[in-house]
Amino acid sequence: MRRFSCARSSAAGAGDLYGLRPTDVMNSLRFGFDTAWNGTAAQYAPSWFHDPSRKIRLKLGETALRTLRRAGPSRLDPVCAFWVNDRPVGQARCREGLETEAELGRAVVSWVAHPGERHATARNDEAIAIRDIKIASIGDSFSSGEGNPHTRYVFGSVGAPAQWWDDRCHRSLVSSGALAAARLAIEMKHASVTFVNYACSGAEIRPGILSEYLGRETVEQIESKYADQKRPPNVPFYRGRHLPAQMDRLRALLCRPGPFGCLDPAKLDLLLIGTGGNEVGFGNIVRYVLGGDASSRAGEIEAKMAGELRRLSDAFEDLSKVVKGLAPRHTVLLSYLDPTRDEDGLLCGTKPGRPVMTGIWNLLGIGTISLRESHLVSKVILEPLQKLHRDVAEQYQWTFVGGFQRNRGVCARPSWFRDYNTAQRLQDYLRSDATVRGGFPTGVMHPNYFGHRHVSERIYRAVLPLLAEPTPPFAVSSR
Repeated sequence: MRRFSCARSSAAGAGDLYGLRPTDVMNSLRFGFDTAWNGTAAQYAPSWFHDPSRKIRLKLGETALRTLRRAGPSRLDPVCAFWVNDRPVGQARCREGLETEAELGRAVVSWVAHPGERHATARNDEAIAIRDIKIASIGDSFSSGEGNPHTRYVFGSVGAPAQWWDDRCHRSLVSSGALAAARLAIEMKHASVTFVNYACSGAEIRPGILSEYLGRETVEQIESKYADQKRPPNVPFYRGRHLPAQMDRLRALLCRPGPFGCLDPAKLDLLLIGTGGNEVGFGNIVRYVLGGDASSRAGEIEAKMAGELRRLSDAFEDLSKVVKGLAPRHTVLLSYLDPTRDEDGLLCGTKPGRPVMTGIWNLLGIGTISLRESHLVSKVILEPLQKLHRDVAEQYQWTFVGGFQRNRGVCARPSWFRDYNTAQRLQDYLRSDATVRGGFPTGVMHPNYFGHRHVSERIYRAVLPLLAEPTPPFAVSSR
């Protein structure tokens, strides 16, 4: 994903699904295939990722314009001629500038105001750096954007299943990593941002990040949902039984292909890691809550938790070795939003009548989070998991991003999480097969757009000082 302009129809569609304001960062994204993702190969296009050229816009900044006016002649909208590395680019209004192609790396930009006139200025040369910030995201459903399909499920023979950036992983542009990358691309005027996401719903460190994984949806599940609507799949998807490990795909993409293998692998500026919830059984606990039997299993879950955390710590040690070999310039470890708090910060179940499932389910007493269940998820699982995340980040010198707001859980008004009915309406049920359970919409109790936006803002604030560079006196923006 690179920064690009949004078509009107796409912005309208995003607004319909997510209730966006015109200023929301997601309106800078355009749903479609601009991500260069090849679903059939489960990989991004290497030619896109390693492309050395960028479109840059050349224009004079306000300081240079004020200096120019003081020097005379005083014109509100003077014209400038531009060059890049002595190559003529053209003439345009100095304030608006113009776009051209340039290679990544160092360049010399030159300009002359009032060209061809007797008041023409001397040629001004400025050395600039045209840089590209490469960001990758790996992890589980909270990093993939589970619960936020690009197009919603439409019932019936003329309808269509929900569609994603990648169907096998329920990967979405509405994810904290993608939104943070979009914000960086907008705010960092002198750099382009290239973002790739391999996060996959249901993944763990093993299987998923370090070893192959069945995916959130298997080939059989995808084929069956399209067969139900008597239509072929709209989006290509990987047809191998197991998806390749996320780190294997990322390493392969970073390699610049040569006649003798990997030559001079590209350097990753930022690696985002979001994992741990599936290792401690968060997905199973959501099923227990929806099924109304989480409270009866509380003792069993608490007894297992210490062992699960020890195993997760060992898995992070294995992951740290692979990350060290990859050698990203910066690594960020993300923790999780808390889905168990209402708008006053109280545990769900403290106030009555706040069901996760409504309609007939609520009449049957299914889908209401009790106070004991909220305590189980928040105190027994999420808080120890967040502490482990902090300890892991400190141990391996990663940047920890967590400590999110705790007043927008699934029972809050408004909520930053998908309840059962909204998840079912957006993406329908996932049919079970022999290896991957279904029977409920997998987006339940996952962050919606506003939850991901909150996390993305925390990511943005944490990484901006790590990635920022001084603004040059000559205003040059690249994309």
